[in-house]
Amino acid sequence: MKSIMLAVIACMAGVAIGYAQADLPNPYHTVENWFKLPDGRMWGSTSAVEIDRDGGLWVAERCGANSCAGSNLPSILKFDPSGTLIYSSYLGGTGSDLGAAIAVDAAGNAYVTGHTTSRDFPVTAGTYHPVMAGSQRAFRAYLPPDGSALRYSTSLPVCAGAPTHSSARA
Repeated sequence: MKSIMLAVIACMAGVAIGYAQADLPNPYHTVENWFKLPDGRMWGSTSAVEIDRDGGLWVAERCGANSCAGSNLPSILKFDPSGTLIYSSYLGGTGSDLGAAIAVDAAGNAYVTGHTTSRDFPVTAGTYHPVMAGSQRAFRAYLPPDGSALRYSTSLPVCAGAPTHSSARA
């Protein structure tokens, strides 16, 4: 009986908190059309967003769809604080590639992690990237603040049953 009463009290407290929070004003507001994408480009499913040291945004995006497979649309985008696109690049190969997380360090360098099914995912010299075995691999890539080059990129095997999403840390 005591556990039933505790459950009822906990449920009522949750409802009361829910109603109290519903009465608070929303401190955020929507700014329509803040991002300025190239003509003809539509937002797809955004998988990661990070703010850099200058207030700009780095975004990992799924190429206007739920996957970049077969697309040549940029999957990594950088916007300045006013929402103007200043950099975009396709990061991937001919398979399905997804940037799952982005981290930006104090110098403004972006680190992207994710997963790929591309056998031709771009990797840089001297990195660990053995021949792809199985259907998926994790990746980590490093881009400078201006996005001028892929400074580092590697792919790593994914253990059977392990999640294929990643987290990035600068």
